[in-house]
Amino acid sequence: MIIINKNLTNLRLELDNIDNKIAKLILERINIVKQVGHIKKQEKNNFYVPNREDEIISKISSNYPELNISIIKAIFTEIISACRSYEKIFNIAIQNNSLSRTATQKIFGSFCNTYIFSDLKEINLKDTDYVILTLDDYYGKLVEINLNFLLLKKISVENIEFCLLQSNKK
Repeated sequence: MIIINKNLTNLRLELDNIDNKIAKLILERINIVKQVGHIKKQEKNNFYVPNREDEIISKISSNYPELNISIIKAIFTEIISACRSYEKIFNIAIQNNSLSRTATQKIFGSFCNTYIFSDLKEINLKDTDYVILTLDDYYGKLVEINLNFLLLKKISVENIEFCLLQSNKK
């Protein structure tokens, strides 16, 4: 039989209380995101606004400098991704390598659908919201994409530059 220290039990109860508060706040956030998503859909606005997400992470890291920026980014990328899934789950075309998967995770979090392509001709333009390419591939293949995708942003993952292309379909 394992005997748990009374102090440990009390600390775990405090953690359970905090976890419940976090879950309640996430639910509140989801409810607001649903309203935002409804407005975005009516106004035909993009569901993914990277500048807004960068602003959120920047503001939180400024307000809580004692928290490591990498921790804030990782946690809030997942919170934002989970909440965004109530608006839309993106279909993202990626290259078949671990760095492309890592770039997708860093940009969009876990709540997206990915499919792998080896040639740009394999990308289903109708069903794809974003494409992630390594930067060296991007320049040579821009013409091949026929400008059906626009450069949205660049991201560095393990010192390799990626570009995120957004479908210009509405």
